[in-house]
Amino acid sequence: MLYVIVFGYPSDKYILAVEYFKSLGQTTEPDLNAEITNCFKIGYRDPGDAMRAVRKSGEVLGGSWMVGVKWAVSNPSYAGHAKITNT
Repeated sequence: MLYVIVFGYPSDKYILAVEYFKSLGQTTEPDLNAEITNCFKIGYRDPGDAMRAVRKSGEVLGGSWMVGVKWAVSNPSYAGHAKITNT
């Protein structure tokens, strides 16, 4: 499983952001960060799908809001989930 962090979306757009990133491939359920209101972690089974998700960083969704996406490895808020593994 390869994990990415999705962030920056308006907090009222959480469901739309999750649906969008789940549509990119076979995923885990999103793990909402309890400390940051607009941030969640999601895992992809296929490395290509994870790469596609990361490439969506900076994309405008819904015509008016932008998301950021990065590999979960460098996010200290997700300590314990930081290691990228292939299963």
